[in-house]
Amino acid sequence: MRKKKAWTIDRSGFLAFPDGIIVDDQLANAAGIRGSFKKWVHKEKLTGASVTLAVPTSQIIVRKMRIPSTNTKELRYLIELEVETTLHLPFEEPVYDYLIMSKDEESTHVLIFAAPLKLIRSAVELLQEARLRVKMVSFPAAALAKSLFTQQAEKTSETMVIHLGDMAMEIFMFHEGSPIFMRTISLGAWQPRVWSVEPVPGWRTNR
Repeated sequence: MRKKKAWTIDRSGFLAFPDGIIVDDQLANAAGIRGSFKKWVHKEKLTGASVTLAVPTSQIIVRKMRIPSTNTKELRYLIELEVETTLHLPFEEPVYDYLIMSKDEESTHVLIFAAPLKLIRSAVELLQEARLRVKMVSFPAAALAKSLFTQQAEKTSETMVIHLGDMAMEIFMFHEGSPIFMRTISLGAWQPRVWSVEPVPGWRTNR
C-alpha cells in the first residue's frame, strides 16, 4: 500500500496453498509450504516487509463482560482473571484483547476478543522464517471497521456486513464502529443460485 492523500493499494497478489495445508482454518502442515512460501516472498520482493497477520474469523471468540471496576489500572488484571477463571473457551492458551464499550458508576462494560495462541504462533513463525516482520495481529472485522467507518460522512450506530465467499459466509455486526458480533457459516458444496429475472407479482421494479 502507498499513502498519498490517502492509503491506496499499490499492488496485490496471493500464493495458493495446496490441499491439506490449512484445515478448518488451522495451519495443519506449515512444513509443507515453508520452502515455496520463502521463494514466493523473495520473488515478490517482500523480504523485510512489515505485515499484519489476520486471524480467521472462525477462530475468534467474542464475549461481552461486565467488570466490577472503573479503575483503568485494575481493568487489565481483572479481565485477565475473568478470562482464566470464568470465560469458557473452546481452546487452550488464549491470546486476547479487549475494547471498552461503556462505564457506569461501579463497573466497566467490555468486549473481549480471544484467539488460540497456538494458531497465531505457528503463523508468525512461518512469516518470520520467510524474513517478514509481523507488526500487528488483527482480524477481518477490525479491518472492515477501518475501511467502512474511517471516512464515513454520517456515522451509523448499527451496521451489518455480510461477506459471501465460495465455501463460507461471514457475518459481522458493528455498534458505533466497533465489532460486537462475528460468525463464519460453512457453505460446504453450496453453489450460487441463479435468481429469476421475472418480476414478482405485487412488487414494483425500479428501472
